[in-house]
Amino acid sequence: PDNVASLSIVSSLCHTEVTPIVQFKLNFLLPVVSAIGNAFPGLAQHLFATFHVDDVVEKFEPSWMRDFFVKEAGWAHHYSVLARIKIILRLDICEQVESIQQRTLVVYGEHDNFTKHGSLELLEHLPRAEPHALPGGHLPHLTSPKPFSEALLAFLASFAEVAP
Repeated sequence: PDNVASLSIVSSLCHTEVTPIVQFKLNFLLPVVSAIGNAFPGLAQHLFATFHVDDVVEKFEPSWMRDFFVKEAGWAHHYSVLARIKIILRLDICEQVESIQQRTLVVYGEHDNFTKHGSLELLEHLPRAEPHALPGGHLPHLTSPKPFSEALLAFLASFAEVAP
């Protein structure tokens, strides 16, 4: 921690809460997808991406975003995705992030119905958090790349202004 001058967090959270729809998918669809993954991991990952896209991509976002998510998430390593899901479901690091004293840029989508609440909760626990809402949903760095780049560059440039 003493060597870190700044930290940027994109669409993150310190505590996991899931909606009833996501909980249903975790309880009933994920075990089926996981079982399929034992024999056909590629098919299982494509099914996971197809079931999960409505949680991640907002209805108002461009159709290319939905296609992009299914395509890219469908190529992910199935067993790695399942392992990350298990980790994220147990995530509760709110107390630990309170010790981060570096300025922290927290970027989230204005209309993210998946993790925005968690990003706002993270802001409450980071003492030097600098929030930045972007147009879009859960993946605003993809749907709003220019505003994302501008926010990140401005944050990083602010360190040059205060450097000795």
